[in-house]
Amino acid sequence: AGLSTHVIFKSSTYTTIVNCLPLTSVLKMHKSRGWHAYERRDCVTALTELKHEKQHFERAVRDSESLMPALSERGKAFLGPQLQSWKVSLASLRSVEYACRARQAWDQDNSVEAIDWYRHSVADAEHVLELEKQVPRR
Repeated sequence: AGLSTHVIFKSSTYTTIVNCLPLTSVLKMHKSRGWHAYERRDCVTALTELKHEKQHFERAVRDSESLMPALSERGKAFLGPQLQSWKVSLASLRSVEYACRARQAWDQDNSVEAIDWYRHSVADAEHVLELEKQVPRR
C-alpha cells in the first residue's frame, strides 16, 4: 500500500508484491483453525490445518523469492524482511507439529512418546528463536 510499481520494479514486470501479501489472511485462517482444533484435542484436524498453513508459507516464500530479482532497491527493502519472517514462520511449523504429536500421544496414554515429542518440539523451537533473531526489525 502506497508503493507504486515504478518504485518497486526495475523493469515493467507485471507481477506485483501485492500478489504475495493476500496469503497472510489465508495463513492466519489455517493457524486459527489449527490452534482451535489443538485446544479441542482434535490433533488430526490440527495437523491437517498445519499442513495447509505450511503449503501457503511455501508458496509465499517461493513467489517472493522469484519476485525479488525484478524489484528495485526500495521494493527489496519492503519485501525482504517479510520474506525472512515467512521463512522463520515456515521453519517454526515443525515444532508445532511435534507439539501436536506430543498431545496426541499424551491423549492416548503414551506418556513416554509424548515426552519424546515435547523434547523435539522444544529443541526445534530453540533453533527457530535463533533464526528469528536474524529477521530485521522495521
